[in-house]
Amino acid sequence: MKTAIATAITLSAAALAGCASSDTTNGSDAAFPDNLSSLTFEVPFDAGGTTDTIARLMAPMLEEELDVPVQVVNMSERDGQAGFEALAESDPNGAMVGFTNLPSAVTSYLGTEAGYDKDSFAPLGAVTSLSTVIAVHEDSDIDDFTDLVDAALAAPGDVTLAAGALDDSIQVHQIEEATGAEFNKIPFEGGSSGEVTALLGKKVDAIIGAPVAMIPNVESGDFRVIAVFGPERIAALPDSPTAIEQGVDLEMLSRIGLSLSAGTDEETQSALVDAMDKIAASPEFVKKVEALGYEGGFIDPEKFSAEWTDAEGVAQTVIDEEGR
Repeated sequence: MKTAIATAITLSAAALAGCASSDTTNGSDAAFPDNLSSLTFEVPFDAGGTTDTIARLMAPMLEEELDVPVQVVNMSERDGQAGFEALAESDPNGAMVGFTNLPSAVTSYLGTEAGYDKDSFAPLGAVTSLSTVIAVHEDSDIDDFTDLVDAALAAPGDVTLAAGALDDSIQVHQIEEATGAEFNKIPFEGGSSGEVTALLGKKVDAIIGAPVAMIPNVESGDFRVIAVFGPERIAALPDSPTAIEQGVDLEMLSRIGLSLSAGTDEETQSALVDAMDKIAASPEFVKKVEALGYEGGFIDPEKFSAEWTDAEGVAQTVIDEEGR
């Protein structure tokens, strides 16, 4: 089974749309509106997180491509719903670009009373991706992913696997569907820090999440990543095998994606897509995101939109089956 759903990489201010015209020519092949004096880069997560880090890496590159100042603004209230709402309700003029990571964007509105959905946005694509990973403590008797699955099959519900938000629960559900194993999912709110602390204290058997959350403790010798749910090993964890290498044909890819509000004109969308594509392919960007455990490569708007729809289907199934 191969599944590629997009997870995911943080505005209390309104979009900063200026009135002054610019006579300069931007670096994008398509024309960015010349009546915009600045662009707001909206991040529906806290400052300092992985998406915020990528936003602040991209901002100066985007400034160079579009020839307008780019301001990163975080709006993480209500688990990011405030940021998604601000983007959905912003003027469709290109002045605000927001992060709509997958599956985070989907899980922010499914099963909730959010005033937005996929149709509220104009997807631009994804600039980088990550493969979900599972880590155990270095002292664990679990040597690899096969051991973890075998233990869960032998004692259904006894093996504890820390899972944070609905994003993590979706991926645990996919693992259970692919292997027949049943885990005792331990919920943690507020990101990966609680999961990492629990594994450091040996309170859980394993944790699931983004590579960037595991890498520091792998480097310190406290954790071992026993499975990478991607098509191949990742540069930041070269000794960690994929699930596919271990006989489980399962991929779980999260996307760090961006969107405009629905109704933005095609010329503006094209200008931003061109700029994002160039940034995603630049050696500087690729080197820095790979160090965080991400993978380079631009995902175009059509593919990103299709993955968004697929992610909705998977997430809704989990919500229905687990009563969330």
